Amino acid sequence: MNNRMNSKTNRRTNRKTHTTSDSCTLRAGRSEVMLVALAGFALAWLAAPAPQSLPAREDDPSSETVEPQEVREGGHTFWLYHPPQRPARALIVVPPAGGTLLTAAGLGPGDRAEHFPYLAADFAVVAFTVSGELSGRVTREDALRAIRDFAGSRAGVQDARAAIDVAIATWPYLGDLPIFAAGHSSAANLVLALATEDPRIRGVAAYAPAADAVAFIDGNLLERLAREVPGALELASELSPIRLAERLRVPTLLFHAQDDEITSIEATRRLAGKLRDHGARVELVTVASGGHYDAMLSEGIPAAIRWFEQLLSQAEPRSPPASARRLSRIPG
Repeated sequence: MNNRMNSKTNRRTNRKTHTTSDSCTLRAGRSEVMLVALAGFALAWLAAPAPQSLPAREDDPSSETVEPQEVREGGHTFWLYHPPQRPARALIVVPPAGGTLLTAAGLGPGDRAEHFPYLAADFAVVAFTVSGELSGRVTREDALRAIRDFAGSRAGVQDARAAIDVAIATWPYLGDLPIFAAGHSSAANLVLALATEDPRIRGVAAYAPAADAVAFIDGNLLERLAREVPGALELASELSPIRLAERLRVPTLLFHAQDDEITSIEATRRLAGKLRDHGARVELVTVASGGHYDAMLSEGIPAAIRWFEQLLSQAEPRSPPASARRLSRIPG
């Protein structure tokens, strides 16, 4: 599988800025050995091309120029976006993609293309760093530490819950609004797990998940290292979307391109079937082309925004919170 990923990765260019340089080297004794399998896995697993600029909504041409409010707390960075001069319709939690299911990716400028469309649709957005980041040239001890930290955060679920808390602490009225979660690739797995563990999540969109996480990581170098971290592989199995299907009860949109070269559309189809079997409300959206990343930007996120808007329209109507009605207190 790693050879296939390497060949796919070599043919793709213009990767996301914060994942392009990830080539992981492990040092053993005095010798330094480049492990192509790990480099290929860390790059190919959910790494994405540099995002193209998406058009802002016509009545809000400034949406893509909005800088996030950055909060640093508890060793993490949180990016908070709010629609300018108007209340948000909901809060969207968006983790960074590009992890390995055993370690996390960083949060960087290349992720913003996933944030702006929600902002243009009048959603507040919170993005955040995930425990266990692994990138660049690392030692074996670095990799083990990242695996340990990632597992300690329940594969980022605890970080996502903290991100919700930070967003509500910043703009308290968001706590009265629906909260959704959306993620691509490794972040898709994270948001599906989050939806089973945080009752505040009202709906989720998962783009190109690794629906059978155990099959995906089986045999790669990080998987072998993870055997040295108690509980890491057990957690990866527990939080595999296929295993979560019997516990996932929130409305779920699954999106996958048929020509995705990284994750399996067939596994996503199986996940959709399992969710239906367990009585969950699920919508599976597939497209013919666009690969692992471009399809998510051009068709997946717009489909999710329509899905979230549909969920909002079906929710019980209620008056906007007083803090939301006072636009003078809304970020400009």
